[in-house]
Amino acid sequence: MACFPTGLYYEILSSYTVLLPRRFLASRLTTNPAVASSNSPPLAISSLIHVPKSNFRNEIHKIANLLYPSGILLISMLLGEGETEEDPHDKGVKRHFSHFQKEELEAIFEEETFIILESKEVEVERMNKTFVIYVLRT
Repeated sequence: MACFPTGLYYEILSSYTVLLPRRFLASRLTTNPAVASSNSPPLAISSLIHVPKSNFRNEIHKIANLLYPSGILLISMLLGEGETEEDPHDKGVKRHFSHFQKEELEAIFEEETFIILESKEVEVERMNKTFVIYVLRT
């Protein structure tokens, strides 16, 4: 599948998992040197926030298994507690949101042998939400 107008190719790994650039997946699954030289890190910006907390650990495990040793993952998550169903754009469509404490997330990342290279909290006033952004390495 392609994202327009960028032409970025991606694969859906499961009904929950982050969209990863196809070239990243191809480099993980092929011996073609032209494809295998790509090492674009996957991005999970405001995508895994919609994974139910009961499935989150499993999705992080899947991503960790796709990365090369010393692979990088950039991820953003919502800070808070519990899970909610919200219509953030007032369009009559409710979406699932999982909220985590930093300690919860960091325990899961550590269990999957991720090293936290950087983290930053970002407050989004118009949404009345706080996100945490992590740069992780396997």
